[in-house]
Amino acid sequence: MKIYNLACDNFKMYNPKTREAIVDEECDDNAKSLIGYWLDDFAHFNDENLQEAWENYSEKLNRGKSDIYFNWKALTKFVKQYNAPDWIAFHINVGGYDSYTVLFVVDKNVEVEEIIENKMDNAD
Repeated sequence: MKIYNLACDNFKMYNPKTREAIVDEECDDNAKSLIGYWLDDFAHFNDENLQEAWENYSEKLNRGKSDIYFNWKALTKFVKQYNAPDWIAFHINVGGYDSYTVLFVVDKNVEVEEIIENKMDNAD
């Protein structure tokens, strides 16, 4: 699966073909175009096959280890190797005050739009 890497302060995610918003102010976990996502060590899945494949991969990766931690490199490798021609992934580093990293797996028609906020207060 193709992974697109993005960095921004804020974004929207939508499917222009179906006019479905996945991320606007918040993430719509039930959006039909959303297959799944990882937000640090939290994962959400709308596809049982992807969930089962990730759980099996993660279990094999951590077998016999006493210290288990979330591994972005392993996740990226898993997603790249996952065969789903109708899906794409967005690995987004969101900056700002509460920075975080999220990886979305979505329908191949989904697009991401960076939101540019006017950061000038009381400009003359």
